[in-house]
Formats: sequence, C-alpha cells, structure tokens
Amino acid sequence: MTFRLMTTAALVCAAGPAFAQQTPANVQTAPEIFEMREIVSGLDNPWEIALAPDGWLWVTERSGLKINRINPEDGTLETVAELTNAAVPGGQDGLMGLALHPDFGNGTDQIFTAYTYDDPDYSNPLVTDPESPYLHLRTKIVRFDWNAESGQLENETDVITGLPASNDHNSGRIKIGPDGMLYYTIGDGGNNQLANWCRPILAQRLPTADEVGAEDWIAYQGKSLRMALDGTIPEDNPEIDGVRSHVYTYGHRNMQGIDFGPDGTLYASEHGPKTDDEVNILEAGGNYGWPNIAGYIDDKAYVEARWSEAPDCADLTFSDLEIAPSVPTTPESEWPVPENYHAPAATMFTVPSDWNFAETECAGIDYVCWPTVAPSNIEYYASDAIPGWQDSVLIATLKRGSVYRAAVSKDGRMVQQPFERLFDGENRIRDTEVSDDGLTIYVAVDSGGVIEGNEGGVVTEMTNPGAILAYTYTGENADVPADGGASDGAADGSDQAAAAPVELGELEGPAVSYTAEQAEAGKQVAMTYCAACHGADFASANYGPPVNGQVFQRNWHNKEAVELLTKSMTMPPSQAGTLSPEQYADVTAYILSMNGMQPGDEPLTMDSAGYVDARASE
Repeated sequence: MTFRLMTTAALVCAAGPAFAQQTPANVQTAPEIFEMREIVSGLDNPWEIALAPDGWLWVTERSGLKINRINPEDGTLETVAELTNAAVPGGQDGLMGLALHPDFGNGTDQIFTAYTYDDPDYSNPLVTDPESPYLHLRTKIVRFDWNAESGQLENETDVITGLPASNDHNSGRIKIGPDGMLYYTIGDGGNNQLANWCRPILAQRLPTADEVGAEDWIAYQGKSLRMALDGTIPEDNPEIDGVRSHVYTYGHRNMQGIDFGPDGTLYASEHGPKTDDEVNILEAGGNYGWPNIAGYIDDKAYVEARWSEAPDCADLTFSDLEIAPSVPTTPESEWPVPENYHAPAATMFTVPSDWNFAETECAGIDYVCWPTVAPSNIEYYASDAIPGWQDSVLIATLKRGSVYRAAVSKDGRMVQQPFERLFDGENRIRDTEVSDDGLTIYVAVDSGGVIEGNEGGVVTEMTNPGAILAYTYTGENADVPADGGASDGAADGSDQAAAAPVELGELEGPAVSYTAEQAEAGKQVAMTYCAACHGADFASANYGPPVNGQVFQRNWHNKEAVELLTKSMTMPPSQAGTLSPEQYADVTAYILSMNGMQPGDEPLTMDSAGYVDARASE
C-alpha cells in the first residue's frame, strides 16, 4: 500500500481556511423539514446504530451492555446479547461500536463489536492508583454469529484483545471498509487533562517492532487501526518509521466517527480541545497532528501545554483556562511539521486567540458554550432522495443537540463549508444511520449528560433520554430567513455576556456538619471514581454536570444535605452503589468543602440533620 505525502506547498494551502470561519453561534438552520418520531426510549446509553438488510436496526447500549435488534416501523425490541464479560466503570467505556459483516444476510451472518473488560493479569502503566477501577481495564473487538432461529448472537470469538482503554477518550467506532478490512478508532485516553493531567499523550508515539511482536498495543492510543477480520495485520498496512502494525493513521485526540464514501474515501470526525473539532480524511500512514496541532497550524486559541511534563505535575490543579508556569508549552507554528502531516478537511470551529472562553452564558459550565460541537459520529450521505444533499457528510454532536451537514466536493477531497444545522433540540446525539431510501435519519440519544439549551445556558436532562429517533424528510421550509435562522448570539466570544450571579438566601435551618477527615478521604475517592466524568475540580468535564461553583449554588443551596448524599449514592450512573456508605459520605463531604462549607465536629451520615450552605463560595 502506498500513501500520499503532503508537500510543503500543500501545507501552506492547508494552514487555514480560505473562507469566513463559522462559529456555533452563526451556523444557519437548514431549510429542510423533518417529521420526528420516537421509535424506542429508555435504553441505557445507546451508542451505535447499524441498519441490517432486513430493515431492522442493530443498536448497542454502552452502559447497558446489551445488543438489540429494533424494528423501526413499530418499535419492537429484541435483546440478542448481553455482554456479561464487559466492564463499564465510568462514562466513556463499556459496549461501543458495532459493524455487520459485509455479507450479512447473504450467508455470513456475523457482527463485530468492541467493549472494555477487566484483565486481572494486566496493570495499565499510566494508572498509578492501585484501587482505580481502570487499572486492569482493556478493550477487545469480538465477533458473534447471528442465529436467526433462536434470535440470539452466539459463538463469541475474540478478534483482537488487549487494546488500550481509559476513563476518557476511548473513541471506539468500527467500520468495515470496501476493502473488506476492519477499521477501528482509539482515542488518547483523555490524558494530559482533567483527572489525567499527569499522564502523557501517546498519540504521536508509534509502536516498536518488539511491541508488535509481543502483542503489546500500548502505543495504539490516539490512532486509527486497520486489520483483517481475524484481527491480523494486513500485509499492505503502512510501514511507519520502519514498523508495520495495525496502525493506519495517528496523531488523533478522540475520533468517535468514521465512515466511507462511495469511492472508498474514509472520513472521520474528531473532538478538539476548547476549539477546532475536526473533520478529517484518513489516509494510510497519515499524521494528523495531535497534540502538537488542534485544527489548522494557525496559532489560534491553542498552544500545546504538556502538563504531564511539569516537574511539579502532581501538585498542580489542572485548568483549561490558565496554564501553570511550570508546564512546558509549544506554539503550533513551532512544531517541525512531518511530510506525512494531514490538515483537517474542516474544523468546527476555529476562533481567534482573544476568544473569551470564561465569560459565557454557560458560566459555571463554560465548556458547554465553547466554540466546539463535540462530534460523536460522521455519516456519508450518498442518496439523491433529499434535494441538494447528495454527497454530504452528516455529523452528530453531543453539545449542541444537532446534526450538522456539509457538502463534499466532487472529487471527495474537500468538505465544503458552510455547515447547516439540523434537528435542533435538547438531546446529546450519539450516532446516526440513514435509511435505505435516504429519506429517514435514525438518531441515538444519550441517557444523560450536559448540553446547551435551546434558549441558551445549560440543560442536564435530555428531551428523549436513551431514545432511538427517526427524522423523516417531508419537504422544504420556505419561511427560513435569509440568515438561516442563526441564533442571535455573538459570533465573537469577546461580546458574550456572563450569566447573572446566583443570589443565595438565608438557610431554613442549621448548616449540616461534616469532618475535615471525611473531606480529605472523599477527595481521594473522588479522584479515582468521579473525576473522569466531572473533572478534577468537579466543574470542567464534559459529561457529568458540575457540582462545584455557580451550578452547585443554584441547585443545592438551602437543601437538606441528606438529599445531596442520597444523590451521590446514585453515582456512577452505570454502577450505582459501587462505593460503601462511608465512601459516599466522604465524597459528599468533599463536595461541600469545595463549595466553601467549613468542617465541623460531627461526621456526615444519612442520619445527619442540616442544610447545604453554599454562601461561603460566593
């Protein structure tokens, strides 16, 4: 297999967009009209939708660890497998991607799926806490046979085991290409940020020949993989730095979406940091720049900050907004660009360096209002059923409650902005699938999380939690204004208004008591079990709602502390009750301490009387 090398001249052309850059605030609403129908609801974080030749949808439940068949006409649901060997300790692991064999329905009724599992014989060298539920976590891809008579998946067979897994950025999308090979994405593990700020990003690290020979896949983080359907390394895989492995491309952050165009072009969607979510075209042996580059090589609103290299890393508090003085940094323009670097086909979105990331209407949960969309999947739309849509990409998003559409150039090499926004709503859209006639877009919705509300600000409850929705095209909307119905929000972050301060009243009774020892113990438990979803500061992750700062004040001030403790006991959502009652009380005490409450003499228990007092955090 050969792969294209990007020339210096091409790099100059790819260094930035040659058009007026969009932001989430000025993306136009598409004129097409769709009728929405809820097919099923209440699934446990549906993650992948695959359309079978018989018209049924195959759906994985990430935290429910189930594979289902769903009839989109009447909502009939059949659970065909429960993955009892899978492990789901947090918010981004569990049962993920699924792909049907290319000959499914024509003699080879097999499916491929990926899930995380515990391997007691393995300890992740990047996990230093011996009590961490992620210490032994790995990922595998397996194959099942479909028995139509019994209505069950049978004969689970390992395709590849021992792949990296983490509490964050697992990626996990599977596609089988027109070449008959299996493609799989693995993220960077969420390293160098949030709860993992002292773990190095390995997206640029390539596997050695010895590692490949020993089937040690630690360097597969931040990569896309290409393998035969039996898990072996194809002979025509790219040889990178003298080593042939499963690695197809590298330099990725969190690539949750891949799909093939009709001509075999492989498109990908990828989460950026505070800016520059990416749409990429994957080519064998390509380096896509992360963490040296986010988006284009333009030195706009991103600098590589290597927290894990700081000599005092363990003593630092990670921040997305302020880089500690001891953290080494490198501007994008100082990266020695390799010949095999590939710039994005598009970004969502690139903003100036003076963009105000702190003062937003999402104050307290600022990341929801940052100029990114959190792309969870990409789908190539090849049909001519919807006028003007043929040869487009559809990008599902988690933060904005929408699917974005952009046209693809005739040669398939460019994604042509501007983007249009579809299905605006208060749902975290995890995946999409297109019906055979091209008129219906099937959508999977997360069970929970945080999202930007239709009227601005933040919403923590989905309109259709855990649902599979069908959006069917019915025509055009002649009433859409010339500006596409874009929101009134400013396209320039410097003009964004901060949310009004929270006004906290007097307590209805005495403040609850907790001890300093509880808070200290709770911090250790929280860093192990909670920080991956809520952030190390309990205010800056993008999955769990903040429980520190203005959001906590607004939701919990003047409520009985036992209510907060009871709520804590429902965490983590996929494994409620994992901790002991004492540990839940310790974590709750730590939350109270972060929000300014002073410790007392009596420990916090389910029998404690008293109220949450968040006034000290003002």
